[in-house]
Amino acid sequence: MLQNNPELKSQIDQLWNKFWSGGISNPLSANLVPADDVDRYQLDIIDNPHLLCDGHFEVSLRAAAGTRQRVTVIDPDGAEAGSAISDGSSSETVVVTEGGCGADDSGTFEVLIESVGDSRSADNYVLTTVGSL
Repeated sequence: MLQNNPELKSQIDQLWNKFWSGGISNPLSANLVPADDVDRYQLDIIDNPHLLCDGHFEVSLRAAAGTRQRVTVIDPDGAEAGSAISDGSSSETVVVTEGGCGADDSGTFEVLIESVGDSRSADNYVLTTVGSL
């Protein structure tokens, strides 16, 4: 089907490029083994125009079952933009809002995933992102 429709193939390719250009696939599944591991992902965020200057993006984590895991978002200047802890029963979300109206807030953010407490699992966590500044 795609080979017969180059326009559709191009649109699908552009969509996948948007997913991958942020440094992580969406959603991403991975695990934290060994126990002292911290997973790090780069997330390139683009500052799109927003009429009301209300741009934001969200990073959500659903921890592996039976564990507690923290997601932390670090801004391009190295400051913590937010963190949340998931216990595996539901997703927890960090919301990062636009820093200033009219300013370019684009940049590479870092997303950290780490275990909290003593519980560990080889099961996967799920990380998702949505939005732009």
